[in-house]
Amino acid sequence: YTTVLFSGEPVALNGWDNKAVTGDMPYLGSGYYITVKYTGSAPLLVVQNYNIGEWNTVSPDKTENGIAYYSYESIEKACKTGYKNQIQMLVSANGGSTSFSEVSVIAPNKKGDVDSSGKVQKADAALLLKHIGGAVILNAKQLEAAKMNSDDKVDMRDVIAILNNAE
Repeated sequence: YTTVLFSGEPVALNGWDNKAVTGDMPYLGSGYYITVKYTGSAPLLVVQNYNIGEWNTVSPDKTENGIAYYSYESIEKACKTGYKNQIQMLVSANGGSTSFSEVSVIAPNKKGDVDSSGKVQKADAALLLKHIGGAVILNAKQLEAAKMNSDDKVDMRDVIAILNNAE
C-alpha cells in the first residue's frame, strides 16, 4: 500500500536547492521504498538530523517513467547515525534542474493482500478468484502477495488461505 507524504503543484528546484517534504519521518522498514515523481534530472533524497548537523544524501536505486525509487536499505546505509535518528526528509536538485509533484512511501504487500489495501480481507480472495477465472489479470506484485503457501502457484488453496486469514 502507498502513503502520500507530499502531493501538489510541481516544485521546481535548481542547482543545490532542496525542499522539505516531511516534518516527521515516516515509518520505514525492510522492503519499503520512498518514491519521488519528478521531471528533469533525478533528484537526491536528503535525510537529516539538523540537531547534530547530519545531512545524508541518497541516490535513487532506480528511476522509471519519471519516478525515482529509494529503498529503505539504501536510506539506512546512507545515514551515519541510522534512519531512526533522522528528523527531516528533503528532495534536492542534486546540482541539476528538477521538479517534483509527489513523494510517497510504498510498503511491501503482506501475504494475502492482493489489492494492496494494507489489510488481508475477503476482497483479496474475491480478486484472486476473478484472476483464476480469467476475468482480471493480476500484476507481478499482486501475484506474489497471493501466494499464501509454499507451492509457488496461485490457485484455490491460496483463496482459502486468504479467507482463513482475512481480518
